[in-house]
Amino acid sequence: MGRRAAPSRAAAQQRNAQTAHRKAAPNARPVTSPSSMLMAKTPSDKLAYLLIGILLFSTIITFLTNRSGLTYGPLRLPAIRPYDMPAMMLNFVIMLLPFWIGWRYLRRPEASRTLLRMLALTGVAYACLVLFEVRMAPQLNTWLYGFFPHGWRQHLRAGGFRPIVFLAHGLRVGIYLSFAVLAAASLMRLEETSRARMLWGLATGFLLLTLLVSKNLGATGITVLMLGAVFLMPQRLKLLFAATISAVVLFYPMARAVDVVPTTALVEWAAKVNPERAQSLNFRIQQENVLLERAMQKPIAGWGAWGRARVYDTETGEDLSVTDGTWIIFFGNHGWIGYLCVFGLLCLIPIRLMLRRTQLNPSNYDIGLMLVLAAGLIDLIPNSSLVPPLWLITGTLWGRYGALRQDMKNRQVHHGIEPNDAGSGMTDPRRGPSRRIRKSNPDRPSPIPRA
Repeated sequence: MGRRAAPSRAAAQQRNAQTAHRKAAPNARPVTSPSSMLMAKTPSDKLAYLLIGILLFSTIITFLTNRSGLTYGPLRLPAIRPYDMPAMMLNFVIMLLPFWIGWRYLRRPEASRTLLRMLALTGVAYACLVLFEVRMAPQLNTWLYGFFPHGWRQHLRAGGFRPIVFLAHGLRVGIYLSFAVLAAASLMRLEETSRARMLWGLATGFLLLTLLVSKNLGATGITVLMLGAVFLMPQRLKLLFAATISAVVLFYPMARAVDVVPTTALVEWAAKVNPERAQSLNFRIQQENVLLERAMQKPIAGWGAWGRARVYDTETGEDLSVTDGTWIIFFGNHGWIGYLCVFGLLCLIPIRLMLRRTQLNPSNYDIGLMLVLAAGLIDLIPNSSLVPPLWLITGTLWGRYGALRQDMKNRQVHHGIEPNDAGSGMTDPRRGPSRRIRKSNPDRPSPIPRA
């Protein structure tokens, strides 16, 4: 065995310098590279936990304010019982499960692009079944499961059929196809290679054609509006557009309560496009007025379960209400607390990303995913289309927001900026108040070059 080579003099000097520095500053924080810090576990967003916690706690308030039964002629609706509280909590947990999956596991930089690809690809596969039911009638659910999930007459449109393809209603087919169209269009705009852009362009055309023949006028109108944003707006304006839609949806019940929404103008515009659809829209608006008046009788925590938020005939007990919009369903059942918690989770994330766009710098794929979310938020006003893919998209954006915020803090630490003191202390006027000047430390040894 030969003798081991002695360490070089430069290496010995470097080790001695590092040892002396550790003794001089034992509490000094080591500086790691941003790439390694990105792999660290990102802390959870406290606002999301707060909204979810208040939502679960609101079931207790709903129980305390609905302890008496309701009687409408021969019909008697039970009071909210202690058993109903954990049942309502469980319903919320099941509803938010896709949100948690996206929030926890889809937070890396490539998550938004991956989710857009999956929405587009699954939409292409699903569109084949949609075209089958357009031609052969919506029978797949009956053939496979033995029942039809909704009214048959609502799926007869324009001398043909509106497909349902294993969902609760044909309207949900339309909004899912809208998600797929917008995802494919965003990828066509953002992909780098010409071959990828061509393939996503073909997918966009195929999905848009399928949406048109599926006879979903509302989803088609939303898709055309959002496609204009995808192809015509710059990225910053897209972010502002999505945040504006989110703010409008979040405060929509307030606007309806004070009667500032131009419902008459909307019905007149719809009549120019399709008189039959205008009649349907007017009926929904009239039902919303009745249900909103009912909901305002218990505005804090709502009426709870058992259909107590609906309107009945006082003599016969007949159900006189038709609930279509997701917003009026949540507002009637869970009041302002439940509505603001659920729609806060859905609507706040585009607003937060827009307000901190310069610091966080979300990617173009993140913005494309926000446009898909905005399309789903618009559809929540007239329809009950709060589907799991919408929660998955929302959870992914919450996860991306947390990852971008942690990345910003890591960069500040890497460049010697305290995250809690950014903008304070000595600043360089040429660089703005968010950048601190690092003072030279005479006690810190200068780095010794390697031999």
